[in-house]
Amino acid sequence: MKQAQATFRECTNCIQALTPDCQDKTILVPLTSSLYVPGKLSNIDSVVVDIGTGYYVEKQKADAEKYYGSKIEYVQTNAKKIQDTVEQKQASYRGLLEIMQYKISQQQQQQQQQKTAAATSAK
Repeated sequence: MKQAQATFRECTNCIQALTPDCQDKTILVPLTSSLYVPGKLSNIDSVVVDIGTGYYVEKQKADAEKYYGSKIEYVQTNAKKIQDTVEQKQASYRGLLEIMQYKISQQQQQQQQQKTAAATSAK
């Protein structure tokens, strides 16, 4: 979740880095994870946004920032929900563990009492 959040923040930072000074500058465009080709920024007012599963949409810079902002918020909300659930499960686990330890200690005490009672009656 944190990695996805960091990716969306990096996308937002890249969009914000597009300034009028970037117009007509040469950049490297990734074709694959290891293959880049030279290109020029001809339009800095719109960007291509990856919306998932290999689909891309052209958006204005402001709309793209809003999109990534909502994605960041969505991930934060879900991460908080997951964290809360994990904390509840851990508390339940600790409670169950305490009950089990208590019952085991009671059982051991009963066994010890039975042994001493048996040893006393055998004398």
